[in-house]
Amino acid sequence: MTQDIRLWIEDFYRENYQKLYAYAYSILRNQMDAEAAVQEAFAVACESPAALFHSENPIGAPSNIIPLSLR
Repeated sequence: MTQDIRLWIEDFYRENYQKLYAYAYSILRNQMDAEAAVQEAFAVACESPAALFHSENPIGAPSNIIPLSLR
């Protein structure tokens, strides 16, 4: 992973955590579970950091992963 992509991911995480947490919480209605779901979503999304970095809708990847992590 390049330094630019790593820094972008850190910024992306900070800027979007609350949005994703609110989404996860609306599904789970539990703070700890929602936090874990967001962490899992970011971990999965970051398995392909270049794809996330170059995506037209990078918030879509973690948002789509949250419901999948609940299974």
